[in-house]
Amino acid sequence: MKAKITKRLVDDTPAGTKTVVIFDSEVAGFALKVTPTGRKVFQLRYRVGGRNTPLRTFTLGTFGTTTAEQARRSAQMLLGEVKRGIDPAAVKAQRDLDQRGALTLATIAADFQTIHLAKRKRRTVIEYSKLLQLVILPALGGKPVATILAGDIERWHHGLRATPYHANRALAVLSKLLNWAASRGYRAGDNPCKSVEKYKEYARERYLSPAEIAAVGGAIRACEADKQVT
Repeated sequence: MKAKITKRLVDDTPAGTKTVVIFDSEVAGFALKVTPTGRKVFQLRYRVGGRNTPLRTFTLGTFGTTTAEQARRSAQMLLGEVKRGIDPAAVKAQRDLDQRGALTLATIAADFQTIHLAKRKRRTVIEYSKLLQLVILPALGGKPVATILAGDIERWHHGLRATPYHANRALAVLSKLLNWAASRGYRAGDNPCKSVEKYKEYARERYLSPAEIAAVGGAIRACEADKQVT
């Protein structure tokens, strides 16, 4: 359906059982979408590079916060960018990513603990929280999450070489945190932790406690007594 998109048209277009899209009769690709819930959204639908390229949709605003005339002017301006080969949706997506990526690792870690760790077992929460607060964030917490590189992590991990077991555990927690950040759109690309080599871990010595020594001694004496009886 085509018609000139005006305030009157928007006001007079009721919500139906299906989503309705009305294209403007004057500005190519400028459209009004009305959902069954009554939400009215101004859009620009376009292709960068001709008919064989994917159809893209850019949201210009929602009726109530954006007027029909404001949406029309925005559509005309963006169409000028499209003619120059610029993809408005891609530009906006990159800008949003840059803004989210400017958040520090410490800020993302706070959400990670509140949202993600809250669903985990208490032992996991305690272990992750200790490693985050004592080992990871003091060194990397101030860095923007989108700018953390494999080299940053490798230098940090190398600084923990005196305790290889804890260095590897901290690396694993950091890796989970960065995966979580990527899944929420805070950073892009591969997880930089993947290229950091873990340290070899050796069996850790542990001395028996007095109670354990006494229990072992009692077991040995019991075995010796059984042998004497038989």
